[in-house]
Amino acid sequence: MLDFTINYLWVFILALVAMAFGALWYSPAFFGRPWMKLSGMADMFAEKTAEMKKKVRKGYALGFLGTLVMFAVLDMMTTSLQAASPREGALLGFFLWLGFVAVVALSKVLWGGESVKLWLIHIANYLVVLVVAGAVLAVV
Repeated sequence: MLDFTINYLWVFILALVAMAFGALWYSPAFFGRPWMKLSGMADMFAEKTAEMKKKVRKGYALGFLGTLVMFAVLDMMTTSLQAASPREGALLGFFLWLGFVAVVALSKVLWGGESVKLWLIHIANYLVVLVVAGAVLAVV
């Protein structure tokens, strides 16, 4: 039976952590330079306009909302499938990533002209956050 119980506090905390991790992931210390070059965003970030800042704030807000939804669904799945250990939660996060995120994002490579390297940068970030969030949500 499906259990739609959501641990809102942990979903919120994990979404904050995922956003902070994403900021680090896409920073120059990690994959920021190749991401900006491959996505064509280097020119956009070179301009320090008010419009660009507004787009970035909107992107962060919508990204956070999307992360909340993703983790709420992950939490419902861990509860419904009775994942009760970090390993089980991590495996669930991995399989949801593999079956949905990686496959759906691949359409950008196949049909949208995105490079495989850029695809790998994006999906690897999602792999880490879904596996970690799955592990945590299974035990809280």
